[in-house]
Amino acid sequence: SCSADTHGIREFERIARAVGHNTSRVDIRAITDKVTTHDYQLMYGTFLMPLRARSITLLEVGLGGCSERYVKAKLTGRSAKVWPIVLPEARIWIADYEEKCARKLAGTFGPSVRLLYGDQKDPAVVQKWIGEIGTPLDVFIDDGAHTNKAILATFVVVWKALAPGGLYFIEDMHVLRTPATNDAANDDFVPDMLASWTDQLMAHPTNDKQDLERSPNTE
Repeated sequence: SCSADTHGIREFERIARAVGHNTSRVDIRAITDKVTTHDYQLMYGTFLMPLRARSITLLEVGLGGCSERYVKAKLTGRSAKVWPIVLPEARIWIADYEEKCARKLAGTFGPSVRLLYGDQKDPAVVQKWIGEIGTPLDVFIDDGAHTNKAILATFVVVWKALAPGGLYFIEDMHVLRTPATNDAANDDFVPDMLASWTDQLMAHPTNDKQDLERSPNTE
């Protein structure tokens, strides 16, 4: 219902901000940008808060701020600190490219959070993550490299690993046309592909996903 959604949105933001303030000093940087720079409490509050009591499996790509400066300031893994509170019954996995940095943080986010390492642009690496997790994913969040190639390489593997009714989130798509991240070739521009698939499913709702045109081998 609308009231339930509104409550979930407010509660997600409250939790995220409270976790960020649970430091020795109040620093806006300590709060996950999911609720500061962005308004992702709208989607996470709507879709994830109803799952709080369920034993689900969540994978997020992108630990966030895995640099010496951020680690020293205890600003790394801001969303990794939020998920165990938002989803207390969940098995949570966080994957990051910066293995050396991330390994130093293993075990610091609570017993329900485990870390994976590697480059999401490599489908073999992503497949290895899925194998290590060992169960279908109920929730996947791509907050990693923010490039078209990385998002598509990950999608090809993870889409097939979603549990029935699973949720797939891609953050920061607004940057994909900028010079720094727009590495798309031919028709491999993620927002356009998603729009095309949505149009096709609206026109032919019984289509199986492998029948969608411009699909990066999603069968």
